[in-house]
Parts: sequence; structure tokens; C-alpha cells
Amino acid sequence: AQKREREQAEAAAAQERERAAAAREREQAAAQAQAGKERAAAEARAKKDEERREKEVAALQAAREKRERAEALAAERQEKAEALADRKREQAEAAAEKKREQAEAAAEKKREQAEAAAE
Repeated sequence: AQKREREQAEAAAAQERERAAAAREREQAAAQAQAGKERAAAEARAKKDEERREKEVAALQAAREKRERAEALAAERQEKAEALADRKREQAEAAAEKKREQAEAAAEKKREQAEAAAE
């Protein structure tokens, strides 16, 4: 009877050890699965962050290029406007010079006519 009780106790203890080992294995597997999920989530967040940074860099680059094009266009317009103003000023100076020369010629002619009339 004692022998049978001891065998039953040993069998029960062996069963309990197997149950405990199985429970430990399940806990370990669950912990590994959770760690895997967390790692995957962290990698996904890192990838999203990287994509967002790349988009921001691209947007900044596009804005810089747009501003540079606008500045170049403004500089070109300014140069054209200054060149046009220079041409107009030169034309006005030439016209004024021509009028002055014509007035001097007319005054010279009148003086000559007056001298001829006086003689």
C-alpha cells in the first residue's frame, strides 16, 4: 500500500512538473510573441518617422527651389526694367540734345537774318 501511494505521489509530482514546464514554455512563447510584436511596432514607427522626415526634406527642397526660381525671375525682370529705363533716358537725352541744336541753329539763322537786315 505504501509502495503504491509512493508511486502515485511520484506520478502526481511528475505530472505537476510537466504541467509547470508546459506553463513555463507557454509563458516564454507568449513573451517572445509580445516582444516580436513590440519590435515590429517600433520598426513600423521608425519607418513612418523616416518617411515623414524624407517628405519634409523634399518639401523644404521644393520650397527652396521655388524661392530661387522666383528670385532669379525677379532679378531678370529688374535687369530688363533697368535696361528699358536706360534706353528711354538715352532717347530723351538725345531728343533734348537735338532740340537744343535746332534751337541754336534757329537762333543763329535769326541773328544772321537780323545782321543782313541791319546792313
